[in-house]
Amino acid sequence: MYSQVNYAVSYYPTIYKAENSIADDKLTEALNFYQSAFQVVNNAFLIDLVNAALCAIKTNSTPIAYDLLNKMVKKGISRSYLNDFRGFEELRIDNNWIAFISKYDSLSLLFHGNAQLRRTLDSLTEKDQEFREAPL
Repeated sequence: MYSQVNYAVSYYPTIYKAENSIADDKLTEALNFYQSAFQVVNNAFLIDLVNAALCAIKTNSTPIAYDLLNKMVKKGISRSYLNDFRGFEELRIDNNWIAFISKYDSLSLLFHGNAQLRRTLDSLTEKDQEFREAPL
């Protein structure tokens, strides 16, 4: 039997620190917190990946941003979201964007082909929202 990570202990406190760092305009610090949080869990939440990618973009950490974008696609983010989201403009003018978008279909198959995973992620997202809204 595999042990499961307790998100309330290992994930949420670090994400909270990342979000506070963003509020304090300490984006490099926030990105470091996000990366620490992602290392202790198997499935980071999509909103946290988006926020971390924005931090990576704003701190000129382009390789990290693309790694996070790949993870987002594997979690089911739509191509239209990627193409329309205000915040990814700096990447969309980069030549690497074309290569990234050309891999979209093969990366997204990893997500769309697993209905059970989708149900599990939806359930985790609901629990995630409960923790985010819980009083401290």
